[in-house]
Amino acid sequence: MRGEREAGFLAMLRAMALRTSHLLPLTSYLFLLTACEGTLPPLRGKAEVGGDAYAVFVGGSGNSADLYAVRGDGGPAIPLTYTPVAELAPALAPNGWTVAFLRARSLRDSTPATVWLLNLLSGSDHELRLPKGAGAPREVG
Repeated sequence: MRGEREAGFLAMLRAMALRTSHLLPLTSYLFLLTACEGTLPPLRGKAEVGGDAYAVFVGGSGNSADLYAVRGDGGPAIPLTYTPVAELAPALAPNGWTVAFLRARSLRDSTPATVWLLNLLSGSDHELRLPKGAGAPREVG
């Protein structure tokens, strides 16, 4: 499905480029933005995911806590999440590619309400749907 949408989008861009060659630089930028889907690997250029040693931790407090990483040999903290709600209790997968963590549901309440996975290779994250009646999560890992 995604491949079909991308192929259709590319065909549309090619047709537009033929009719509007003066907009070709703009078309290239549009394609670049669509290809990355708004996410970049958070450790890109700072640590090799799955190769370098690094730790993931919570920075900030209360309702504004975010996840950060730091290389094993030191250096600055690298932001992994940029949301207005709190992220808590990160657990790094053994392969070093994925971080599971808890996320608050609202700005007013930092109580963990959902479980999320962050792919450190692509920068994409998604919520894990819990079974009905499971209650609020307390930890991951």
